[in-house]
Amino acid sequence: MAVYVLNNMTIHDRAEYDVYLRAFLGVFRKFDGEILAAQDAPEPVEGAWPYDRTILLRFPSREAAQRWYESPEYREIAGHRLRGTKSNVVILDGLPAPAPPDRPARWLVWRQDEHGNRFEVSRGHTEEEARRRAAELESRGHKQWYGVEPE
Repeated sequence: MAVYVLNNMTIHDRAEYDVYLRAFLGVFRKFDGEILAAQDAPEPVEGAWPYDRTILLRFPSREAAQRWYESPEYREIAGHRLRGTKSNVVILDGLPAPAPPDRPARWLVWRQDEHGNRFEVSRGHTEEEARRRAAELESRGHKQWYGVEPE
């Protein structure tokens, strides 16, 4: 599932940040990422926005994003960004793609044991079937909790 890297930053040393920018694309392109948005001083629609620049990146998976972020090539140039900005960076999980209109969404049933471990029980249900299955399993009185969610 795709993930999104969001960086809201305040730039306090433009020359240092520019060193980072000049090297960024050459490193970034090696890791299957996409730049979705990059904007200086975005205007807030609601509330305050105290950042000078906002960047939104997409990777095909969390693993791909981590490979990029932890790579020696990126770590080498990241020092320039860290010295030139105050950055607030998060990795956000993408949402599953909606089911096509001619096919209902599929749901999975999972259980959680008394230690908090979570296990998949079954998948491929309609929402109604999944909820019915989870209720049936939970009615057996075990020390487990059952839940449902879209696949």
